[in-house]
Amino acid sequence: MIHGRFVRAILIFSILGFVLAHPVQAYVGPGAGFAFVGSFLSLATAFILGLASLLIWPFRVLWRSMRGAQGYKKAKVKKVIFLGLDGLEPTLTEKYMAEGKMPHLAQLKDQGSIRNCGRLFRRFPRSLGPRSRRVRTRASTTCLTS
Repeated sequence: MIHGRFVRAILIFSILGFVLAHPVQAYVGPGAGFAFVGSFLSLATAFILGLASLLIWPFRVLWRSMRGAQGYKKAKVKKVIFLGLDGLEPTLTEKYMAEGKMPHLAQLKDQGSIRNCGRLFRRFPRSLGPRSRRVRTRASTTCLTS
């Protein structure tokens, strides 16, 4: 019984609040509308592309089975690991690998290749800027951008 009275009282006060409220004028600039439309279009595009990928998937599988494609069966390398460590100091890394403090990174270096790609960030001085360390197993010893 108390629950019913409470709900009825809230309903009455809500209706009175909407009926007796004074109109308030406020300026809403066009930026809010652009943000809303942009967000809506982004979500709508993502939904449509997701739906299209689901609808196209059976045809892609059928096409691959008809062609007899084996993917990367003839690839020279079965597994490749690209490990980019942003902000890693190369001299400290070499020191710690030599001391045995980074055994897993040293093992990756022994099995594949390791290269300092700090030159990718030319706008930063060498003493201040971020460094990048690329570790690739069974790959060439050059960076991807060189």
